[in-house]
Amino acid sequence: MASKRKIVGNTAIVTPGSSDLERLVPDLQNWPKSWSLEEQDIPFGQDLVKVFTPYLLNLLDSGYSRKTLHQHRDFIWMFGGRLVEERQLYRELRKLDARSIVLRYIDEQDGGPLLDDRSEREQGLFDATCRKLCRFLNVA
Repeated sequence: MASKRKIVGNTAIVTPGSSDLERLVPDLQNWPKSWSLEEQDIPFGQDLVKVFTPYLLNLLDSGYSRKTLHQHRDFIWMFGGRLVEERQLYRELRKLDARSIVLRYIDEQDGGPLLDDRSEREQGLFDATCRKLCRFLNVA
């Protein structure tokens, strides 16, 4: 049985219990720590999770196969890690909120940033995820 979901603003609230989101991303609450280069990165990572959660919930409602859902989930996790790294490299990004940073790095034509050590196919799949995220955030 899926949990009841309520969207408030851009933040999704998932009721306690076994939910579809918890099955898709059982370690979602650990993402900020997994991305962090320093302790000070964790609050930004938590803000990224708040930006990504409504999108992940939307993916669950889209009827994608488990494999496709896992692929999008993994690319969102990679994107979050990349944004934490970018924020470390470019201090001016620290003045922006998480949603603004996300939208600065994705667009509906090109997708997302170039990934290191990934095949052209993987980059294309990552870009597709980023384009979907961009469209979702621009509508929300």
